[in-house]
Amino acid sequence: MPTSDPLYSAAFAGPELLQQGRTNALVCKLYRDGSLVAPSAGTCSVYRADGSLVETGTATIANSYASYTTTSTFSTESRGEGWRIVWALTVAGISSTFDRQAALCRRRLFPVVTDADLLLRHSDLTDLRPSALTSYQSYIDLCWEELVHDIRQKGSIPHLVMGPEDLKFVLVYRVLQAIYNDFAQGNPTWAQRAADYAARAKDAFSGLSFVYDTTDTGTADTKRRAASPVTFLASGGEWDWPSIGYRR
Repeated sequence: MPTSDPLYSAAFAGPELLQQGRTNALVCKLYRDGSLVAPSAGTCSVYRADGSLVETGTATIANSYASYTTTSTFSTESRGEGWRIVWALTVAGISSTFDRQAALCRRRLFPVVTDADLLLRHSDLTDLRPSALTSYQSYIDLCWEELVHDIRQKGSIPHLVMGPEDLKFVLVYRVLQAIYNDFAQGNPTWAQRAADYAARAKDAFSGLSFVYDTTDTGTADTKRRAASPVTFLASGGEWDWPSIGYRR
């Protein structure tokens, strides 16, 4: 009896950022039932925003995942969103294609939070950390991915943020929320801490603004950019839907 092809999860944490002026190491990890699934072969292709091909090459399969390092440094290319990375991978004799959105950028945006920032607020986190963890880096990485995603969804391009330090407190609060939420397991003190940091993180993000480079020239705008811009739905009145009219 025929069955459908397995659905593999490609672990892509947002768009791929291709940094101009250097080669870029790309990775595609496929998962099924919680485990890595190793392709037997594959290729990786890089496309411009207009859909034209920049380069394609054979992927390296090692440690159960595919990787590829670009030969181009993209030095003469125009920076911007809309680029695309396409992985064509063969798994168990079946070829599958995995697309990832990308952007060509001047530089990447990096987090500015470490374990030390967390321990300054709660020194007991060292004792609470499970023996299997040597640091809280996995929580930092996850919350960073979520923060960058939220910034993008609110209309800003993360790699155009020129003041990553502006994001620090939002990220610290989100990481502490994630840690205490994970460890709570019926502990009311930790559950309360998780709730407190959730509220702090929400307030910090709603009031967040940062130094931004709208024109992507490497020069910051004269005004800071709000992470959550204010939207005005109407002014001075309201719609009277029954008569499709506007009344004050």
